[in-house]
Amino acid sequence: MGSGFWKKSGQVFIVREVMKRGAGAFLEQTDQLGETCFVPMDVYETKDAFVWEMDIPGITVSDITIAIRGETLAIEGIKKDVIDQGEKVNYLCMERKFGPIRRLVKLPAAIDKNNITASFDKGTLTIKAPKVIDRRKSARQITIE
Repeated sequence: MGSGFWKKSGQVFIVREVMKRGAGAFLEQTDQLGETCFVPMDVYETKDAFVWEMDIPGITVSDITIAIRGETLAIEGIKKDVIDQGEKVNYLCMERKFGPIRRLVKLPAAIDKNNITASFDKGTLTIKAPKVIDRRKSARQITIE
């Protein structure tokens, strides 16, 4: 089987692992040969929040947008080439990827969408979504009038 099969199988495995852990699923991920640059993402859960982390070196905060669209967290940006486009260069090796970045993540149901925060430090984007407090576990006496 061609290498494309194994690449796609690996992506399916990643999606299954994230869904199995219950921290949200990737709705879209485009590999490095696609129209957007693929940026790996870590997803984890703490006692109080769900957290997504992406390493995006060489990008600035002004080149990143984060939005909630329905039940989806959209992370988009552009990783610009640092070489002056007016200068003619002949690459001998080009392993870094430049261009659009796009990740769409299905949000867990039990989050507080109004208090999602994001920070960007030393090339790492961190997005935190606080969990909604489960009020079903608390009891309250109701007075009959």
